[in-house]
Amino acid sequence: MNSLLLIAFTAALVGDEDLRDVVKLKAGGEAKGRVVFENDDKLVLRAASRERTIPKSDVTSVTSVARSMEEWLEKLRKLPDDDVAGHLDLASFCKERKLDHEAELEAYLVLRTDPKNEKAHEILKHRQGQNTWFVTIDSGEVAWSLLDKSTEDWGKALRVETEHYAIRTDTGVVAAVDLALDLESYYSTFFSVFGDDLEAREVLEPMNVYAYKNRKEWPAAGGHIGGYFDPSGRIMQVYFERVPGRPYGMFHEATHALLFTMFQREQSGKVPSWVEEGFAEFFNEAIAGPPGKPAFAFGAVNRQRFAQLAAAQKSAHLTRIINYQPSDFGASSNQALKYTEVYALVHFLVHGDNEAYRKKFATYLKDAFKSKASAGVFEKAMGKDLDQVEKAWRKYVAEMATK
Repeated sequence: MNSLLLIAFTAALVGDEDLRDVVKLKAGGEAKGRVVFENDDKLVLRAASRERTIPKSDVTSVTSVARSMEEWLEKLRKLPDDDVAGHLDLASFCKERKLDHEAELEAYLVLRTDPKNEKAHEILKHRQGQNTWFVTIDSGEVAWSLLDKSTEDWGKALRVETEHYAIRTDTGVVAAVDLALDLESYYSTFFSVFGDDLEAREVLEPMNVYAYKNRKEWPAAGGHIGGYFDPSGRIMQVYFERVPGRPYGMFHEATHALLFTMFQREQSGKVPSWVEEGFAEFFNEAIAGPPGKPAFAFGAVNRQRFAQLAAAQKSAHLTRIINYQPSDFGASSNQALKYTEVYALVHFLVHGDNEAYRKKFATYLKDAFKSKASAGVFEKAMGKDLDQVEKAWRKYVAEMATK
């Protein structure tokens, strides 16, 4: 596993009724709740809004949503789209593991190949009519074949849920399911790459996603021209550039939503703007692949952006960059350059000088996320003054621009 040491994040509190995870103990008995973190040495179980750390040496077995989600996604990645029997088996697997939303996603995938499949419609709780299946929408019903047409107005937009996301979209079933799979794959990627070293807590309350079919339909909150995460309403808002396709800057906004949900919302902390935007750009550059089947390349490098930064005449000094505020990424001058600066800086702190800065970066973040993000804190964590770090970073930028 790649190691990016950041800080332990805390997610939404689990309700008493969510006892899907079971930890069996060597001393006898079992503990129920939600496993919000697990590594080789310990696990953290949350129940009744309290966390309990249990050494793995005291555990005989673990059944958890997190493990089941990873197993489901791994099976799904290997399964051909048109394998009806395989997707129905996966739907049964999800049902057995109490992943009801994911079972419904599997049913939707079956209906792409076999629109009349009885088992898939039953999983989705559709009602069988004489010549078609009917879907319940609000207080009424609509024929399955007319579902996309019936939900193309935003007021009647389709709703699709997953373990970690609640999606509303006017793009139709196919795009909605692809979006759900993209987001769950992104979530899995974040945790598989960073979760262990982060001791990142599982998100237990779904993140809201509004996905509009085009830019014209999108309300363009706050004057933004791309996607937008609204922390006040806890809503990630994006729009499609084309359908079928993927929303504009989706993984960028998904990073905003995840960072906010895991840390800022629950611990009342603060993610420095340059870190938040830098990581958002880092993920947006590193994930590609067709809709519904994203692929993550941890070491991906956008050399064009590094070249643009290397050639820029007005790039800010590191002192200024680590003090960027949200307004600096809004309707300000050199907006594109600022996004490239923070992308390149995060890339450097993750990969630069054979990963020499990673642990130091983590040390800084531990204080920064507690609203202690001064230049002095950064210098202390790096073990160098800002001018020295600036020099090493600019050297890295030049190297990445020319390789």
